[in-house]
Amino acid sequence: MATTSPLPADTGPIDGPDAACLAALRNQPPRPLAAVLGLSPTLSLGDGDLQLFDCRDRWPSPHTPPLQEHLVLVVLQATGAAQSWLPGEAPQARELTPGGVLLLPAGEAAWLRLPASHHVLLLGLRPRLLYGPARTVFRLRACAGRADAVVEGIARALWAAATPGAAAQDLALHLARALGSHLRAHHAQDAAPARTGLGQLRLRRVLDHLHARLDQPVDLAEAARVAGCSVSHFAHLFKASMGVAPMRYLREQRMLRARELVETTQLSMCEIALRVGIPEPAQFSQAFRAHWRTPPSLLRRRG
Repeated sequence: MATTSPLPADTGPIDGPDAACLAALRNQPPRPLAAVLGLSPTLSLGDGDLQLFDCRDRWPSPHTPPLQEHLVLVVLQATGAAQSWLPGEAPQARELTPGGVLLLPAGEAAWLRLPASHHVLLLGLRPRLLYGPARTVFRLRACAGRADAVVEGIARALWAAATPGAAAQDLALHLARALGSHLRAHHAQDAAPARTGLGQLRLRRVLDHLHARLDQPVDLAEAARVAGCSVSHFAHLFKASMGVAPMRYLREQRMLRARELVETTQLSMCEIALRVGIPEPAQFSQAFRAHWRTPPSLLRRRG
């Protein structure tokens, strides 16, 4: 699932700490991310297993002590270069672009300085949220200067779901589990090498194309033309990039959009069905119940 790609090249050497400074940081006991940031989470799930922080033009000291949680930083906007020194990486400075992702494993120290103007989402994930089969230990691989469309999309969806109410919490938990599965598969220290997929730019064009047409009949031939390949090759590359076949991805996105409309609008179920490309209300209700394990009308009453 090749969903990562390099961001722009280094902009120059960083003016960061020496190795002795990082060694002193590593000797500190792990601290909660919220305490290091000095911020209250915008969204908190479970018993604090996942916390989301909306960080605008604010960043603590670049000296980041070991954290109790895995840190996932997703760039929404930034002007200028970020400087970082992560475990296993050389010191570097890179221009930030939307979709850029930084990963710092729990228990690891780092040095990170963001540009003065920035808007980033920070996800703190307790290690137990990412346990694999039979509660195997998940070891995150530190990295910076990468773009990951899946992590970016889930972070933005969690940000949008950060509203009061049990229904929003249910959706956020669903997204959190999807994020955990993706991180285990593609950002673990022992993850298998990424398979060849569409590539970041082609994947973004295809996803934008599909999301703009959730209310229309599926035309994989048109999506394949956007990707610049045959239909059969497109299906193979899409699954290598996203981990699911194009049709399943479309079904999941339609159900996510349907749930958003059920919870946040007063549109009739017939109108919502049309907006997610299912013209028959009975078929829509059946698909919604199968996906979310509750009928849309009951979910609206709960909300």
